[in-house]
Amino acid sequence: MIAGARERLLGALAGLNEVLLPHLRREELEMMPVVGATLTTAEYLAVENEYFVKPKGIVELGAEGPWIVDGATPEDRDVILHVIPAVPRFVLMQTFGRRYRRKAARLWSDGPAAAVRPLKVSPGRDDVASVEPSPLRDGTGRIGSRNLAD
Repeated sequence: MIAGARERLLGALAGLNEVLLPHLRREELEMMPVVGATLTTAEYLAVENEYFVKPKGIVELGAEGPWIVDGATPEDRDVILHVIPAVPRFVLMQTFGRRYRRKAARLWSDGPAAAVRPLKVSPGRDDVASVEPSPLRDGTGRIGSRNLAD
């Protein structure tokens, strides 16, 4: 590794955390309730489809879908996946889901990245989010005891 590169990277990530995590926390805790109180579910889904689904091709959506539900609670995963009709949902999770799990295993199970604990953001005091290590991936497409194929 280039001398000092690790320290520069860690410094850059710390700086990003200082700016990004409070912003995301505020968005989740303050702005999403406003959106929820202002838009109907149908209006929200129409915006989501127009800007986050329609512009993307099947391969891009196939790569994003399994990643989005990776680590979600079973309840959140169910809500997210049941927005998608049954046949595309099956293709997404069975075809692209397998590809995602293989890629995640390659990235996280054997190399140096396997020792890196994913970050879990939890609400902190005031406007600062705290970052805690979350459970290690076990290289099988599982985080904790939940299987992505479920």
